[in-house]
Amino acid sequence: MKGKHLLIGCGVLAFLAGLAVIIGFAFLLSGNEGGVRTPIEMEEYATVYLKENKVLNETK
Repeated sequence: MKGKHLLIGCGVLAFLAGLAVIIGFAFLLSGNEGGVRTPIEMEEYATVYLKENKVLNETK
Protein backbone atom coordinates (compact mmCIF):
# COMPACT_ATOMS: atom_id res chain seq x y z
CA MET A 1 0.00 0.00 0.00
CA LYS A 2 2.86 2.36 0.85
CA GLY A 3 4.47 1.76 -2.54
CA LYS A 4 1.23 2.63 -4.31
CA HIS A 5 1.04 6.01 -2.54
CA LEU A 6 4.68 6.68 -3.38
CA LEU A 7 4.07 6.02 -7.08
CA ILE A 8 0.99 8.24 -7.12
CA GLY A 9 2.90 11.01 -5.33
CA CYS A 10 5.81 10.80 -7.76
CA GLY A 11 3.43 10.90 -10.70
CA VAL A 12 1.65 13.96 -9.35
CA LEU A 13 4.98 15.71 -8.72
CA ALA A 14 6.20 14.88 -12.22
CA PHE A 15 2.95 16.18 -13.71
CA LEU A 16 3.16 19.42 -11.73
CA ALA A 17 6.80 19.91 -12.72
CA GLY A 18 5.94 19.42 -16.39
CA LEU A 19 3.01 21.81 -16.07
CA ALA A 20 5.28 24.41 -14.46
CA VAL A 21 7.76 24.11 -17.35
CA ILE A 22 5.00 24.56 -19.94
CA ILE A 23 3.54 27.57 -18.12
CA GLY A 24 7.05 29.02 -17.74
CA PHE A 25 7.74 28.75 -21.46
CA ALA A 26 4.36 30.26 -22.31
CA PHE A 27 5.05 33.16 -19.94
CA LEU A 28 8.53 33.80 -21.35
CA LEU A 29 7.42 33.58 -24.97
CA SER A 30 4.43 35.88 -24.49
CA GLY A 31 6.62 38.93 -23.88
CA ASN A 32 6.68 42.06 -25.99
CA GLU A 33 5.11 40.88 -29.23
CA GLY A 34 5.43 42.55 -32.59
CA GLY A 35 2.84 42.60 -35.30
CA VAL A 36 -0.12 44.76 -36.13
CA ARG A 37 -1.41 46.91 -33.30
CA THR A 38 -4.27 49.31 -32.96
CA PRO A 39 -3.47 52.88 -31.84
CA ILE A 40 -4.70 52.03 -28.35
CA GLU A 41 -2.10 49.24 -28.06
CA MET A 42 0.81 51.27 -29.48
CA GLU A 43 3.46 52.93 -27.41
CA GLU A 44 3.05 56.71 -27.27
CA TYR A 45 6.34 57.43 -29.08
CA ALA A 46 5.17 55.34 -32.02
CA THR A 47 1.89 57.21 -32.47
CA VAL A 48 3.69 60.56 -32.20
CA TYR A 49 6.20 59.45 -34.85
CA LEU A 50 3.44 58.29 -37.19
CA LYS A 51 1.57 61.58 -36.87
CA GLU A 52 4.65 63.82 -37.21
CA ASN A 53 5.94 62.00 -40.29
CA LYS A 54 2.49 61.41 -41.83
CA VAL A 55 3.23 57.72 -42.35
CA LEU A 56 -0.43 56.67 -42.38
CA ASN A 57 -3.37 58.07 -44.29
CA GLU A 58 -5.98 59.33 -41.87
CA THR A 59 -9.45 58.30 -43.06
CA LYS A 60 -12.61 59.65 -41.51
